[in-house]
Amino acid sequence: MGKHFDSLIEVLKGDFIKNDEYFAGHNVKSYMNKVIKQAALFEFPLCAEEIFPKSGKDDEGYGRYLDDYFDMSAKYGRHFITPFKLTAIEDSKSSISLENIGENRYIVTSCMKLEDGIKALTGGTLRIDRNLGIFPTFVESEMYPVYIKDNKRVSMPEAIIPKREIGEELVSGAVAFIEQMIYIMDPENFIVQKESNQSIKASQKIASNKKYDVYPRKTAIRPHYVCINEDELKKFLSRESKEPRPFHPVRGHWRKLISEYYVNKKGQTIFIEQHFSGKGYVDGKNGWHYQVLLKQNPVTLIKA
Repeated sequence: MGKHFDSLIEVLKGDFIKNDEYFAGHNVKSYMNKVIKQAALFEFPLCAEEIFPKSGKDDEGYGRYLDDYFDMSAKYGRHFITPFKLTAIEDSKSSISLENIGENRYIVTSCMKLEDGIKALTGGTLRIDRNLGIFPTFVESEMYPVYIKDNKRVSMPEAIIPKREIGEELVSGAVAFIEQMIYIMDPENFIVQKESNQSIKASQKIASNKKYDVYPRKTAIRPHYVCINEDELKKFLSRESKEPRPFHPVRGHWRKLISEYYVNKKGQTIFIEQHFSGKGYVDGKNGWHYQVLLKQNPVTLIKA
């Protein structure tokens, strides 16, 4: 849980980055600290390449599914919609965050563990142009890689990891992020916030005195999120709750209006919101607490 995101914290706390290092116009330390503090962290159960095979859709159906998401995003004046302004997604391979800095340009950060015990932290900028395809099409020249091995910062020779491959890694990481984000924002799937007793106490302490908001909080002691479908949510809440309750989530969906009845809106894709019957907050087992968040519309989350 959170091993890649927590590795980013370890890199920053280990003082491996110099105070005068910059990328994308930002001081590296300050920017990475911002990502750690502000990003809503999702634990994602699938690697991006697993999503399509598990979707049950053929190539054409999955293409329409992706287009619906981007069409819906465009209606709300965005290239792609995210549940939080700054979001990080962690799967078994890496932790990735994207931040929109305007004009379809994004700062992407990636933290992963490579072979031979090497931790790799990479930052850079990329541009996403829907006219050229739904996924990132251009990586700008500015990139910032950091490699840590045996608790020391090491140089990675060009012969081992060429700069071109670093750029390709950023692009592939951003593509994975977007596919996972589409899954998260699909109204058929529900977002659940997880928080431990430790996290709640830490939040209360920080709220009472801002001086305690100094050290980066690892995954286990910060609120973080999972995304699961309707059936999995029923099982999850029933399993994790201390006492049985009548949970009944109802998934939403995107609907394309094709009937002649819709004179003015025919051909448009609309958002059908999620519903939830029962209490959406659960005091769980082993000191964990869960809050179901509903997608009221593509840009609004509310507590169930």
